[in-house]
Amino acid sequence: MIKNKNTYYILILILFSFILPFIYGSKGVLPIDSFLIFNGGYNIYNGYHPFKDYWSITGPVLDYIQYIFFLIGGINWISYIAHAALINSILCLFSFFLFIKIGIKNEYALIYALSISILGYTQTGTPFMDHHAFIFSYLSIGFLLLGLKFSESKYWFLSSFFLTISFFSKQIPSGYIIIFICFFLLAYLLTYKKKIRNILSFLAGGISCLLIFFLIIILNKIPLELFLTQYIFYPLTLGNERLENLNFDISNTVLQFKYLYLAIIPYLLIFSLAFKSKISKDKKKEEILSFSIVLSMFSIFIYSQLMTKNQIIIFFSIPFFLAISHFYNEKFYKNKIVSIFIIAVLLISTFKFHSRYNDQRKFMEMQDVDFSLAVNASELDKKLSFLKWINPEQKNDPQREINFLKEIKNILINENKNFILMTDYQILPWLSGAKNISPNKWYDILSVPQKGNPYLQSYISFGKKKLEENNISRVYLVVKNKKYLEDFYSSKNCIEYKTINPISLVASIENCRK
Repeated sequence: MIKNKNTYYILILILFSFILPFIYGSKGVLPIDSFLIFNGGYNIYNGYHPFKDYWSITGPVLDYIQYIFFLIGGINWISYIAHAALINSILCLFSFFLFIKIGIKNEYALIYALSISILGYTQTGTPFMDHHAFIFSYLSIGFLLLGLKFSESKYWFLSSFFLTISFFSKQIPSGYIIIFICFFLLAYLLTYKKKIRNILSFLAGGISCLLIFFLIIILNKIPLELFLTQYIFYPLTLGNERLENLNFDISNTVLQFKYLYLAIIPYLLIFSLAFKSKISKDKKKEEILSFSIVLSMFSIFIYSQLMTKNQIIIFFSIPFFLAISHFYNEKFYKNKIVSIFIIAVLLISTFKFHSRYNDQRKFMEMQDVDFSLAVNASELDKKLSFLKWINPEQKNDPQREINFLKEIKNILINENKNFILMTDYQILPWLSGAKNISPNKWYDILSVPQKGNPYLQSYISFGKKKLEENNISRVYLVVKNKKYLEDFYSSKNCIEYKTINPISLVASIENCRK
């Protein structure tokens, strides 16, 4: 009977978690975020790879996964959202599995897992590197908890495997978790000297994932030097700059994460009380290590979120900390007031952040958008019929924006010279059938090294080389500052600009090449 019930629950979780991104992932667009990974997958589909063919400071995992989805389902918006939907389902199902394994009743595990799926990838509905990074890190920590509790090698292996995938999605939070893991493994080895097999399994998981990554690098002839410069060394300079300017006041570190604090406080209190009298001596070592994992995840997630300087992603971890609090309360005290508090925090936080981040699309900067003005994107191209187009940066007249994009699309279709696009509308290469050999994956103040950065010259040299190798004559700038092109040239006088429409320019760089 229990197995049948679990099967029923699993079906509910799969359908619910998979459908949600389709509902919200087609509700408006924020070009710089909505189309980035789409073009990454499209580039690989056309034989162009990150680091080698274009400058990229984002992890390659999403681009290669998206490429696989395009191979299976074709290059379309549905295949794009299906990528995010699958990750959301994995997040949801793993949470359900984790909660049951640690001892939470099936019905409660179902509720917590459903809440996680609502607060997970539904925020964007489309693939985004920060979501992949945090979700894979969450999977890694979950498997580590299971490995500690059950001492099974497979959990340790999967923990480091997913941690490595997280790192190649984005450098944080996995980079900080790796530092914690080093100390954790030392403590584990000192505590359980005879269980070195588990540590070896952990190392094997990470090495296996690294071997897959290096195989991809070798097969696609990606120079290791370019990977290290773009993905390791240059981002480290950004991290140092952010750390110097990081504000650790109460509003920034506590108030905006108040529901996370409310979620973990019951666990901290119950653990402190139970440790003194209700946890056996044999179990205390395990509980201390578990405590270090949970508390480190909490601290690292908040710190990483502060470092990203983006909309808050980590709200999906609120149900996780509440579930841990729930388990400890049921195990040691069964206090009804605590149970009511936990359920209240779960319901309020889930409803609040669903309304704000999913319905109002706050993560995509759409909280002030009138969605009734949205236009069916089939007007731009029939392949986008699933998408309701409205852009917060052009929110008052999406039809006007569509008309401008149709104009530039038709120009690109008929372009007979080698060109590149510098734009946040990174679906234009696909819509026009062009192979966009842009020197950079995207153009903003983070992906492009700024004046004074030690890697500015490396970026300029890389970009100019790509322009020359591909014999580029024209550059189309669609809602992009001229500086992103002019960065590559010491003199701007060689560039000839022509206005296409209010959002588009075309620049001739033939004189620059000469």
